[in-house]
Amino acid sequence: MSGMDELIKNMEYEAGCTGLSSEGLGVCRVGGRAVFVKGALPGEVWRFRAVKVGKSASFGKGLFCLSPAPERVEPACPHFGRCGGCALMHMSYEAELEAKLRRVNDAFERIGALSLRAGEIVASGRELGYRNKAVFAVGEKDGAPVYGFFRAGSHEVVPISRCLLQSPAADACAGAVVRWMAERGIP
Repeated sequence: MSGMDELIKNMEYEAGCTGLSSEGLGVCRVGGRAVFVKGALPGEVWRFRAVKVGKSASFGKGLFCLSPAPERVEPACPHFGRCGGCALMHMSYEAELEAKLRRVNDAFERIGALSLRAGEIVASGRELGYRNKAVFAVGEKDGAPVYGFFRAGSHEVVPISRCLLQSPAADACAGAVVRWMAERGIP
């Protein structure tokens, strides 16, 4: 593990997560530089490997969490972390609402240069099944059509049978499409 302040590709580091990016990546700091680490939550300490070190952005691959945050929860979805369909299912709903409020207020201040502040994020009342728009990817696995989401950073379709954030009707529609494709031999 490196103790230097300089960020070097393929070196391992330990750092605290101080925030979240707009994509839900944890923001860890090494020598004042932000490193985006998938899966890291604010308040946690992570060991990660620097996998991309750029002038404007750097990314790390989380190796393990040394000190989990109290807001960390067990994701309800068995596909979480693989399919790329959502980013914060490992965070309590209350903490997710707080993070979204910070993001909105940060956008007002930094991007909009406004003194406007949102006071709260209104909860949907449902933590699961709340999305009203479904966009699934279609691919092939073992010679059969499948639906799911692209694995983060790739064009590989991770097949799913149920997305917990979508309505059951959305999954039923996607399932009907891939069954129709299979019956007609459409790749």
